[in-house]
Amino acid sequence: MISYIGRFTALLAIGAGALGSAVTSSPAAAAPAKPTVVLEHVRLTPGGVGQSPFVGLRRAGAAVTLHDVVVEVDGGDVSRFATVLPFPGDDGCTVTGARLTCRLGESRISQGYAALVPLRVKGLDSAAVGDTGTLTTTVTSREFGAAVRRSTVTVAESVAMEPGGFINRDVRPGQRVGLPLTLRNTGAQPITSTVMWFYREAMYQYPQSFKNCGYGTKRIVCRFDDDVPPGATYRLSESFAVTVRKQVPAPGTIGQSFSWGTPADAKNALDDFGAEQPRNGTGSVLRLVPSQGEAPASTPGQGAPQTTGSIFDPAQSVFFKVIGRNVADLAAIGADARGKRGKTITVKVGAKNLGPAFVFGITKPAAVVIVSRPKGTKVVSVPAGCLPSSKGKVVPRKDPRGAAEYRCVTTVNPFEVGKRITWAFKLRIDKKGALTGRVRVVPSTVDGKRTNDTAKLRINPPAKKK
Repeated sequence: MISYIGRFTALLAIGAGALGSAVTSSPAAAAPAKPTVVLEHVRLTPGGVGQSPFVGLRRAGAAVTLHDVVVEVDGGDVSRFATVLPFPGDDGCTVTGARLTCRLGESRISQGYAALVPLRVKGLDSAAVGDTGTLTTTVTSREFGAAVRRSTVTVAESVAMEPGGFINRDVRPGQRVGLPLTLRNTGAQPITSTVMWFYREAMYQYPQSFKNCGYGTKRIVCRFDDDVPPGATYRLSESFAVTVRKQVPAPGTIGQSFSWGTPADAKNALDDFGAEQPRNGTGSVLRLVPSQGEAPASTPGQGAPQTTGSIFDPAQSVFFKVIGRNVADLAAIGADARGKRGKTITVKVGAKNLGPAFVFGITKPAAVVIVSRPKGTKVVSVPAGCLPSSKGKVVPRKDPRGAAEYRCVTTVNPFEVGKRITWAFKLRIDKKGALTGRVRVVPSTVDGKRTNDTAKLRINPPAKKK
């Protein structure tokens, strides 16, 4: 059985880099990516305990050690209603007025992130709902110079919300399902506006188009102006529909998570949503309406910023048990090439998905391709994503060239139906005549047809008879 719950659980374990595309050939060297500063937007409540966000650095690519790292946090714009201090016990920082300076020396960015300095942001006794300002954080290093991040600090009214419980459904590939999503106000104050957002997952299509929802390339965000009174449970005015794609493997388990929050709470999760160039829907307005009967009487909220104060965004999760049988057929891609002895040639080998199902590749590679070079040739250039191996297991070598076998790993998620993934090897021909190697694909799941899992890699094959 194939189990894939979605990024709301899987991304806890791996970085988003695992969602990248497979390498088809050795890429040209690129300029080192500059790190970006990470510091979340802060929500405070009058008389609250404050928040403890981390200053960090995010950078895609290989791990890197930075030197002469200095973190400066300018809290001058929020000093009228809040203090910004290093977390108690952090002795590497100094505070001058509203400016915090931390000299860290070396810091290492590994697996895309480095945690640098924990902060303590707390409202003053005089802080009032609606107070807002900006923290300006600058991180400098010898390698990359200065990088700047501006984060907001907002004093908000405290509210509490609880999304509905788990939804479980049995479905078949290609089936459309309506989801009865709900939200309950468990606090003492009316919730005056809410935001629901979720990631587009490869397992689904989203057939509806609501005017108050923004449709980005990665996420869908819906905004509601409906008040939710204390103690009331509200539902969506229409069932939220998803269609399980016909290419989803079966049997298996998949999921989707719908996050809820106030606009202030959603700011961190949706900070970069504009970069997706979202478009508003063109259909009806999706609203929040009483789940049953009349809503309880309530006192209007302040019309000011609100926050649940939660570290984690409340979410309602859906689990689909995909029934029936729907599996992929991965086939090996071989190659034929010609050349004289002493010549270097390029061959592209790999795998293709003949369907009807795609293959997940987030918790482990969708497929591994084992390439055995033809005897009488030498590998003089190894593509990214491939390592020397023996019987399918990686064998470390100081120089990866010249091995008899290579293990190549796909990095796509999912490995879609109709997709071809290839790696370009450069071979030097050291022997005359017809030379034959082998390409073998090892799928991560049940394969619909095993007879096409191997293909030949032929150099100077005999001419076909007419």
